[in-house]
Amino acid sequence: MRSARKASTRTCNFHAKAWERGIGSKVPIFIPILSFFRERELYFIDHVAHEEAASNRKQEHLKFEEAKGKQVEYDLLNASVRKAKIDKLAAEHQQALAAYYEKVSHTLLRKSEQDQRLRERAVKQSDDRFQHMKVEREKSLQRVIYYKSQLLILSLQQRDYIHSYEQMKQRVLALKKDSAA
Repeated sequence: MRSARKASTRTCNFHAKAWERGIGSKVPIFIPILSFFRERELYFIDHVAHEEAASNRKQEHLKFEEAKGKQVEYDLLNASVRKAKIDKLAAEHQQALAAYYEKVSHTLLRKSEQDQRLRERAVKQSDDRFQHMKVEREKSLQRVIYYKSQLLILSLQQRDYIHSYEQMKQRVLALKKDSAA
């Protein structure tokens, strides 16, 4: 802009000197005025382009923020759906394990009654047979211990699922707060 002003001043000086020398009719004086208006027009065009670019950047930023908010809502919805699936699976596991545990306990009760009867017979019959039933009972007790440990493992996994869901929910809420701020 400064060099344009200098050029404009030089042009004005040239025309002033030319007019003094008497050649003003050959060099029109309106040329510097036109160059001044041309400079103003170019400045105005640059200013308008700058304003449009700033407006476009602002609109893009608003679109980005809107998309970010939608993503946070989607993540929250996805997390709630995932928690519902986890809860459903955990409930099914609990029901299956409870049914199985009930079946095993009923079977063990029958086994223990049978063991009692067999022990009574074994006392009458032979000591070898009693030892065999003792081994069977130990095996059945080991099975009970195994199934109880499986039940414990599943309950721990369910707790981990719930804990991970709570962590995810907190992260999503934190992202939502950040996007709102």
